[in-house]
Amino acid sequence: MFIGKNSKQRELSFDPLLLLQAVAVTCFYAWFFYRSVLGLVPMLPLGVRQYQYGLQDKRHKQVRKLRLQFQELLLSVETNMRAGYSVENAFREAQRQLEERFGAKDEFVGQIFSICQGLEHNVALEQLLFRFGEESHVEEIQEFGEIFAAAKRSGGRMSEILVSSAQVIGRNIETEEEIQVLLTAKRMEGKMMQVIPFLLVLYLQMTSPDFFLVLYHNATGIIIMTVLALLYAVAGAWSRKILEIKV
Repeated sequence: MFIGKNSKQRELSFDPLLLLQAVAVTCFYAWFFYRSVLGLVPMLPLGVRQYQYGLQDKRHKQVRKLRLQFQELLLSVETNMRAGYSVENAFREAQRQLEERFGAKDEFVGQIFSICQGLEHNVALEQLLFRFGEESHVEEIQEFGEIFAAAKRSGGRMSEILVSSAQVIGRNIETEEEIQVLLTAKRMEGKMMQVIPFLLVLYLQMTSPDFFLVLYHNATGIIIMTVLALLYAVAGAWSRKILEIKV
């Protein structure tokens, strides 16, 4: 099933692996900051946020894969139309080409196959593409569906409009991918900066077990560790916000 609105909500509302990771992180935070089971209560929001971040990252990976596959579709359609295919036949040929590359079981290929099946049942291509754009929740696919529908209504030179649109959208996708590649190293640096403080403290606790005892099981220590946990959470959220760049 393709990543439509309802299926997307089902897929991303629950993930057992991400939930286990969030529980493990929450338990670690409770031990690290409070050395107490009761520490699970104040650390619960951090665990919930960790789970939400995991779902967001999963969705971003799905969208990125879908965007790249859509770029391949645009290139195939553009090439086929330049070779003299009609718009409908260009999509049919593109579906066969994508199936050879990604496999018949790929979700995106399955959606393009559904579009071709709709064409066989005399469903207008602009309706299929517009529905595809709505279900995908990917901006480039929505734009292409809207452009195709507008071009069909205006009765303009369909081939030239679609080829031009495919080129523009393709360049936008390429630009965003270049930015994402550049940001990968920065994201890794951010993750390392989040982990290093824990590693340093754990090292000190292993070499000098009594060094941090004063921070646990007393009011002053609880206040200090709570403030540090809040600062850590704010720093992590700020880091993610800085690296969220959209084209």
